[in-house]
Amino acid sequence: MPEIRRRRSHASHSGHGGNGLTHRQPSPSFNGFRNVMIGVGVASAAGTVVLIALAHNRGPEIEVARCWKIILPVPVYLDAAASGGAIQQYDQQTSADREASGQTEDVL
Repeated sequence: MPEIRRRRSHASHSGHGGNGLTHRQPSPSFNGFRNVMIGVGVASAAGTVVLIALAHNRGPEIEVARCWKIILPVPVYLDAAASGGAIQQYDQQTSADREASGQTEDVL
């Protein structure tokens, strides 16, 4: 029967006091998975920041014809002429907008 010799690693024969175990780097498959998980985490964090920024910059939505009760700390005095002028300007603007859109009746 022929003699079978087992080949030992070079580290076990060296005079450096090696124990025969060599340091192995992590498997490339784990590095790829780790990199994917890091990428997913970074993308999720960036997406969250963008969504928060967009939500924060969006003004409050106010429904049309919603009643608001406001308590002012001091009285507000209005000049009758200036108020009347503003109302006339608003009426002219809205009537021009209605004519441009083809609407002829007032809608309440």
